[in-house]
Amino acid sequence: TTGIAATTCPDGGKLLFWDAATGGLLASRDLAHARGVALTLDGQWFAVTHGKDALVTMFGTRSLKPATKAMQSWMTGSHVITHKLRGV
Repeated sequence: TTGIAATTCPDGGKLLFWDAATGGLLASRDLAHARGVALTLDGQWFAVTHGKDALVTMFGTRSLKPATKAMQSWMTGSHVITHKLRGV
């Protein structure tokens, strides 16, 4: 793992990255209505839900930059989880 934690501030429109060991702020990204954030199972990405229209953007856990364009999603809330589906 990278030792980086990601948090969102929906009202402030921010995605924040923190050093988990020191508590120091590493980076801040403007992201309208940033809500949920979850680490992917492989530890390579933060999946972040945002926007009024249920969008999700993947941010690299090392680069802390968006790796994809915002994609339409059915995930709209602040509770985002990742899990392995049986048989997949």
